[in-house]
Order: sequence, then structure tokens, then C-alpha cells
Amino acid sequence: MIPQNVVNIEKKGNIEGAVFHIFYPNLNTAFLFDRDLVTPIIWGSKNIVMTNLKKIDELMKVDKTSKVRIYSYILSPEGYRKIDMYNGPIETIGKYIRRY
Repeated sequence: MIPQNVVNIEKKGNIEGAVFHIFYPNLNTAFLFDRDLVTPIIWGSKNIVMTNLKKIDELMKVDKTSKVRIYSYILSPEGYRKIDMYNGPIETIGKYIRRY
């Protein structure tokens, strides 16, 4: 069983790039990755993942005005498909990114 609501300690202060990927395998769960799609930054409840995504500047050790790009994917019968993209500053993530 995978533990829920976990921030990966390997990724604290070790985030690669400013592009992120959120995968929604079901309606309650999300996985957040940076460009290293092997090791997630955080996984668990999608609300916890979104809360931590809004504070990604702390994990990246950058200013809230830094720009990021976030791709969202949802699981369909054919596999994961891209459903959304956000490109803007960290400080406005909560206003513009959709929750699924």
C-alpha cells in the first residue's frame, strides 16, 4: 500500500526545473512530479497536493513571482491524457489552476 499525503524528502530543495506534471489516477488522488517523472514530489489526496503546489516556491527556494508551467493529466481508459496547462507565477496558481 502506498502511504498517503507524503512530501518526498529527496525532493525538498532538489526540484528540477520549473515544469511540473500533476497526474490524477482517480477523483481523490494526485501525484506531482517535476521533470524527473520517476520520483514524485508529493502524492496523496488531491487537496493536499494542490495545497503544497501553491507553496512550491518554498521547496524550490525561489520567489513567489517565479514563473512555472504545470501540466495536468487524468486517467482515461486509453491511459493518461493531458487536460490542462498553467503557465504563470507561483503566487497565482490557486486562482487559475483547475481541480479535478
